[in-house]
Amino acid sequence: MADIELDVREIPKPLRHPKIFGIFDDLSVGEALILVNDHDPIPLHGQFEDVRAGAYSWEYLVREPRDYRIRIGKTADVEPASTDAPAATHNPAAAPESAQQLLGDN
Repeated sequence: MADIELDVREIPKPLRHPKIFGIFDDLSVGEALILVNDHDPIPLHGQFEDVRAGAYSWEYLVREPRDYRIRIGKTADVEPASTDAPAATHNPAAAPESAQQLLGDN
């Protein structure tokens, strides 16, 4: 099967990642999605690493202002994890309570 091209520039931002992951999850191993975007999707790449680590490849085809094309290949089948969480999560329990704690001056 030929790569599937998905241009997300006209899709509302809150709907982009769910759409991308939905199409990616429907791919067979060896198939790929060509993502067309107006910016470098660094947060999306982080989210792929969080929820599909080891199951995808990420290759920039075009990196121009307002025109990014990334080939996202499916390299393995994985059980889809939730993609509702942001790419980076904050764990208050792991954060130091003060600057002194951070510097080790307790």
